[in-house]
Amino acid sequence: MTWKERYDRMKAHYGWTDKHVAEMTGNSAGSVRTVVTAKTQEFPRWLKLAIVVFEIENGYKEIAVVL
Repeated sequence: MTWKERYDRMKAHYGWTDKHVAEMTGNSAGSVRTVVTAKTQEFPRWLKLAIVVFEIENGYKEIAVVL
C-alpha cells in the first residue's frame, strides 16, 4: 500500500476528514490534502509517524515499510 492509501485507511477507521486532521495539526485542510496528494514532494514524516502508530495499535502488517 502507498502512504496515501494507508492514510486514507486511518482516516476511514476514525471517521476523519482532511479537515479533522488539519484541525489537530494546526494546518489548513487544503494544505493537508496538498501534501498527501503531491507527487513531487515526499510524504510528510509527521503523518508517517501517525500512520505507523495507528497500524501498530491495530495490528496491520504494513508497519514493516516505515521509510
